[in-house]
Amino acid sequence: MLYKLSWGILLAGLTACSDLTDSYKEYLDWGERVYAGKMDSVGVRPGRLRQQLDFFYTSPRLSRGVIYWNQKQDSLEFDIPADGSRQFSKIISPLAEGEYGYIVYTYDQYGNPSRPLEYSGRVYGPSYESILLTADLEKVENHDTQFYIKWKNVSEMEGMNLRYENKSGRMDTLFVPSSQAECTVDAVPGSEYSYTTIHRPGHSIDSLVSEAVIGKFPYYKTGFHIYNLPTNTPTEWGWNPENLCDGNLETGWHTGEGSGGKLPHQMTFELDRPTELHTFKIYQRAQDDWAFRAGNPKKYTLWGTNSLPAEDGSDEGWTMLGEFQSVKPSGLPVGTLTDADIAYARAGESYDIPEVGIFRYLRIKVLESWGGEQAVHFMELEFFGIPHEETGINDSNI
Repeated sequence: MLYKLSWGILLAGLTACSDLTDSYKEYLDWGERVYAGKMDSVGVRPGRLRQQLDFFYTSPRLSRGVIYWNQKQDSLEFDIPADGSRQFSKIISPLAEGEYGYIVYTYDQYGNPSRPLEYSGRVYGPSYESILLTADLEKVENHDTQFYIKWKNVSEMEGMNLRYENKSGRMDTLFVPSSQAECTVDAVPGSEYSYTTIHRPGHSIDSLVSEAVIGKFPYYKTGFHIYNLPTNTPTEWGWNPENLCDGNLETGWHTGEGSGGKLPHQMTFELDRPTELHTFKIYQRAQDDWAFRAGNPKKYTLWGTNSLPAEDGSDEGWTMLGEFQSVKPSGLPVGTLTDADIAYARAGESYDIPEVGIFRYLRIKVLESWGGEQAVHFMELEFFGIPHEETGINDSNI
């Protein structure tokens, strides 16, 4: 009886050991798992609609790798250089703008994979570019026959791309680095220009471009002097018409009551040279509380001719270039001013000339004053256009 019991226990034990061995058999059959070496580090650099991964490694016998993204729905396989450099880069392109997560595996020459490495990065695109700051334009000035352009507050930017029409009629693009922030170009007066601001945020592999800023090159300011004619309205109070072209906004022209004490009052000018006239600016008397009242011009016409004016001062041979009206920003009654009204008057009122042409002589006629007065006063006139060659007329009646 004891003998039978002992054999029963032994058989039960052998059966139990057999079941335990079977449960581990699939793992024991594997042997020891071998992993390939992995990258020491991976740098993820942003780009415009693309991403660059910089790999650094010291592990030997690596032969290839795979990058997965978009939840492993997309991948890029690559070979690992055998030149011993221990570093290389791969670019993933094209990619939509946004944030990305990457999983990197490397494989050795026996096909063993590494453990996964996970990284994330950002891809720039149009949405990001739409919120980039643009460089502040400080000035656009006429310098002889060229234009001087200067930007400010650009230390955090790469530079500006300026696009403009040159005098040969060709569109040019000029890159101006932020370290320079200024340039001189041979552009067409009155033509349109645009510039974009170039950024390179962080460790981006690409430059990013802001939205364009659009403007117009100014016309050249032309010099002029008084052309004496008997129909020029007489001066009173010592405010001579020569003050209209002296560049001083503290001095001006003041008329009397004129012939018969009635408007219009007029003055004739000769430009320094024939000019294709496009715009002009008039500065009214705006010191203290004088703006938009008293004898400041409210309605006026501008006339031009390229022929020597008649000695009697008549309008024979003259062309009316347009009728213009001063506009008070606030629209408030005469005698009531806002800060915006005063600032606008002191900056001068600019007008585009509808009848563009080449003229040597100009005449302004004031038809109505802001205060309803017959006497007229204003401080300065400025004329802008494109200078032309002399026409042979230079008989100044000064």
